[in-house]
Amino acid sequence: MDIVFIDVASWAYDPDTPFQRPLGGSQSAACYLTPELAKLGHRVTLATRDAEPKVVRGVRCQPIPTGQDDALRNADCVVHMGGVMHARLAEFRAQCGPGVRHILWTGHAHDQPFVAPLAQPEIRSVFDGFAMVSEWQADCFHQAFGLDPARIGILRNAVGPAFTDLFGDAGILPAKAGPPTLCYTSTPFRGLDRLLEAFARVRAAVPDARLEVYSSMGVYNALVDPFQPLYEMARASPGVTYHGSVAQPALARALRGATMLAYPNTFPETSCIAVMEAMAAGCTVVTSDLGALPETGAGFVDLMPALADPHAHAGAFADRVIQLLAARPADPAGTEARLQAQVAYAVAENNWARRAEQWGSWLAMLA
Repeated sequence: MDIVFIDVASWAYDPDTPFQRPLGGSQSAACYLTPELAKLGHRVTLATRDAEPKVVRGVRCQPIPTGQDDALRNADCVVHMGGVMHARLAEFRAQCGPGVRHILWTGHAHDQPFVAPLAQPEIRSVFDGFAMVSEWQADCFHQAFGLDPARIGILRNAVGPAFTDLFGDAGILPAKAGPPTLCYTSTPFRGLDRLLEAFARVRAAVPDARLEVYSSMGVYNALVDPFQPLYEMARASPGVTYHGSVAQPALARALRGATMLAYPNTFPETSCIAVMEAMAAGCTVVTSDLGALPETGAGFVDLMPALADPHAHAGAFADRVIQLLAARPADPAGTEARLQAQVAYAVAENNWARRAEQWGSWLAMLA
């Protein structure tokens, strides 16, 4: 099958990029999925803005087409990533041959402006299929836009290669010896403010606890980051180290030695790669019962209500973290067994080779 992925985001990247620098979740997903599809024998093109024409990990990389383009003309499927850029849909369709299937692959929630054009029937009719990253997201899109369930595929996210074999045959807890280490790895607007407030309370109860913050807007290639005051607060907080966003190999090493992903989420996630990565890295995960997080956690994560009052949320979250940290040393064998089961599930279920097979089967079914 000849598959073209088009991302009209305002920066160039290729399948090597997440190994070298921080990248957003949807872009990282494309970087991992496309080489796995190529390994299965598909002819895969990744078109991004200002990209240098080259082949990376078996994937043809090129700029977004602006005129007659061989990749679009020969495509069997065109996967439109992210939002609905309706101003360019007609342009892309005009460059394609007859019978091409057009797919929308989005990680956005149904209430985001990037997908609002789907309210128009003529826009919905452009797409032959909708690749959703969770059942929760698919249900929301069906209710909001009346999408035909037969045209929806649940193609979940997964973890990158840096997270697939962090422990080998060794135990998990020995890699996490030392002071309790909490990590925050999502974008700053999804709960970092509440975590910083919560951590002050955690540290009062567990004085040697540490918080490592891997977060910024750099994953979106943002030139201006409005959350600088939040980062300064993190830097000034006792026990907190602010790292900013880092490339995947560095993040995997950090999470391998961490105790917990502390994520008092306030933004309904449609998937959450951060939780998947922490699960694969053997971290206890504490997060919110919100959006697709229960689905992503698959019974392995500790879920709490996302309270509307920020101070109440931070306080309740801190109390739960303190409880979990206190209980951990009492049953090391049980903790090791639970984490081993969690890691085994995360690596087996949330890997991109498996996702590529699912993508191939679904696209063939749409033919």
